[in-house]
Formats: sequence, C-alpha cells, structure tokens
Amino acid sequence: MNKQIGAISTYDLSELQKLAQQQENYYAGVLIGLGNDGTQSVIVIDSNKGRPNKFVILKPTVAGVAIELPNHAFICKGTCFITGVKQELAAYRPQ
Repeated sequence: MNKQIGAISTYDLSELQKLAQQQENYYAGVLIGLGNDGTQSVIVIDSNKGRPNKFVILKPTVAGVAIELPNHAFICKGTCFITGVKQELAAYRPQ
C-alpha cells in the first residue's frame, strides 16, 4: 500500500531526507516517489515492500540528471520544495 506524506515547504535538504528515512522506518516500507502538490513536498512510501536495511538518501540533480553515486542504487527523482524553492532531487539507496 502506498502512503503519501507531506513535508512543509521550508524544510532544508537534510530535514526532508530525515523525514523520508523516518517514514521508511515508521511504515516499514521503501520510498518510491518524490514530488510536490504545489504547496508542500510529497514523499511516497510503499509499505508492501518491507523496511529497508539501509535508508534512503536525497541529493540534488545536476541539470536534471541524477548523478551516479558509487555503491548506491538510484530509486527515483522528483521536484520538491527545499527552503521554499522548488528543486529537483534524486533518491538513492546505499547498497
């Protein structure tokens, strides 16, 4: 079952990442989506997949491209609010 969680638009990147990690733990699921609803950031957790061994990390994209991170699997990308400004982010899972 997918859970959509809103995050206030004034969060910085570390606060949004911490929220995503907490929600993966709380819902015992994995992040599958990032985005916004026009007023706040939205993260989507799939609670059918079980709690991950390693929690998600978020990084800004570079010119719309998710950069490759060694020893990390790309999950998704989406536009979220970071300190009130829309910014495209990529989500990764440490391997």
